[in-house]
Amino acid sequence: MKRILFSAVLAGGMLQNASAQAVVSDSVITGPNYANTIWYSLQNDEQGSQPSDNWHIALASSVSPTSGLSATVLFNHKMGTVYAIPGSSAANFNAADTAGLSTWAPLYNSDIKWGGEGAFNSIGAGHPDYGWGDYQANHTGISASRVFVLKLAGNVYKKVTIDLTWAGGYTLKYSNIDNSGVETQIVPITPYGSKNFVYYSVTANAIVDREPASADWDLTFTQYPTLTMGVKYLVAGILHNQGVQIAKVHPVANPATYTDWSSATFSDNINTIGYNWKNAGQGGVTIEDSLVYFVKAKDGALWKVIMTGFVGASAGKYYFTKQKLSGLSVNELEAEVFMTVYPNPANESVSLVLDNADASDIKIYSLTGSLVYTTSVSGNGLQQIQIPVTEFSNGLYQVVCTSKGKTVTQKLMVQH
Repeated sequence: MKRILFSAVLAGGMLQNASAQAVVSDSVITGPNYANTIWYSLQNDEQGSQPSDNWHIALASSVSPTSGLSATVLFNHKMGTVYAIPGSSAANFNAADTAGLSTWAPLYNSDIKWGGEGAFNSIGAGHPDYGWGDYQANHTGISASRVFVLKLAGNVYKKVTIDLTWAGGYTLKYSNIDNSGVETQIVPITPYGSKNFVYYSVTANAIVDREPASADWDLTFTQYPTLTMGVKYLVAGILHNQGVQIAKVHPVANPATYTDWSSATFSDNINTIGYNWKNAGQGGVTIEDSLVYFVKAKDGALWKVIMTGFVGASAGKYYFTKQKLSGLSVNELEAEVFMTVYPNPANESVSLVLDNADASDIKIYSLTGSLVYTTSVSGNGLQQIQIPVTEFSNGLYQVVCTSKGKTVTQKLMVQH
């Protein structure tokens, strides 16, 4: 009830307090057939672009349990399919039986979160079983526990195991399906500590340094698998970075003027923007026109994003508008005291509405500096105070609220 009233009465005042900036129209081009992955900062625009087909395996660059990504191993679904060989172990790498591969269920990365939800983690039972490996009792790393098969384009099959030591990084062992062409590669993580993942290509036998520093981007424009009508499909859409939160508000009567982020529910789900803001039909792609996203960016700022257009596989182009609502983090915004007065101009009385104000002193001054009204209020949350102005002379006044060591002011016009 509080937030609904607050949005109706204070929408304009809140936006002013939040120091909103001008609306900016922008676009991102991933190329024909979505050839590239783009990393994007709402503050600084495009931060990186890499071919979407230059890697097979992505390995979390942090081994810290507090990072939220530790032990996460992703697969590039644009490059093929990954399976776990039933009953396999690292010790029986050569003897691992792949005869039933055509009947196995493929493994997929999550489209909800990055951490612990990669395709190679998806069959894990939880600590100490991380899917691709088991946590070592001596706390030095994670030992390979399963053999995986990568089915790649051109009927190429690779068997893979993954080890991790805290000191040395990952060790990938892989070969052709007939055990020929064995490769053992160490993938260090220290050089990539500022990034979410370090990438590897099993056909190029090489580490691929792809993504920008995690602190530098908010959104990635890419392809990812998602469940649609019971089947996993590769879709073109937008995922957000670890540490970013997004609120989806729908339906909105007028997205261009809607700014009530305070009543929205923010989510960590990385597919909150996702792909289904667009719909493909016989007449082409249509964009949902009553949809607003509020983004708590990586740097803490608050943004409003509206998707406005999309060109599919011929160009892979995304159109959108963005508006910075505040350079303050949302936590800082929520700590601010908001105030408005209405009606304004006022005749007989004025309603003073406060939000997030604790014990507050309210004073009203004339333009000459004379104190014409004073009162005190207590209690946090949304408050509404009626102030009689029948004895005030016509003219302009300054309403001053002091709370939490901060002062908020607003002009009031009295007109009898």
